[in-house]
Amino acid sequence: MTSAPRVPRERSADPDLDAEELGDEDVEQSLDKDEWSLHFETARTVAFSDAVLAIVITLLVIDLRPPHLAPGQSLASALLADYQRYVALVSSFAIIGLVWIHHHRLFRLIERADHRLVNLNLLLLLVVMVVPYPTALLAAFPQDRAAAVLYTSVVALIALLFNVLWHHVRHRPWLLRPGLDPIVLKTIDLHYLVGFGAYVLIVAISFVSIPASIVGNILLAIYFALPLHVVKRHLLERRASRFLDKGDGRQRSGARS
Repeated sequence: MTSAPRVPRERSADPDLDAEELGDEDVEQSLDKDEWSLHFETARTVAFSDAVLAIVITLLVIDLRPPHLAPGQSLASALLADYQRYVALVSSFAIIGLVWIHHHRLFRLIERADHRLVNLNLLLLLVVMVVPYPTALLAAFPQDRAAAVLYTSVVALIALLFNVLWHHVRHRPWLLRPGLDPIVLKTIDLHYLVGFGAYVLIVAISFVSIPASIVGNILLAIYFALPLHVVKRHLLERRASRFLDKGDGRQRSGARS
């Protein structure tokens, strides 16, 4: 027995009344078609993020002050004595620059943004906004391990949020642009996972050596700023070498038999 075809119901003049009379099926169909209320423009999200990052990266120089000269001390020696402040500034600049690079790369792959993605992006920006504070602490207390641990922990939290944001997008393919290369997506998976693990390792190093943790942050920022096709080529070369190794192993086993 077939059910009678469903006749579309006319909407009343009162939207509240319509909402009360809608069934579950009506709600689902309405949500499926109502893309304007479910999704955000990625262009506005990117523009807002760029503005926040530009402000944060500018705030880094606010803590730079002329050095206080001791009696008989030259300006050159005072500037050299303050080198750790400049190293912390360069490290934070590299970190925020890296955030901008990966944010730009990520949203080039995203066609639309849902509410959760926008909220995760705001959370990421919130943590990035905190970066000038541990930078100032590290510049003021360069020998204090607590300042280094806080600094590296904030950076590791940024790496974690990038993983969470990317994980959200990867499990919702309708947010991504169609026709993306699966190898590119897997490369980003590996890139973010390795990045988070590396920054957690830097946090552990900061408990032992403050200078090594700061230098490690700078080196990691340089590495992860490399173009994605370089990492992709490395991944493809590794896969090709594994394939060739397997082929050689099969030939050897066949020759033995």
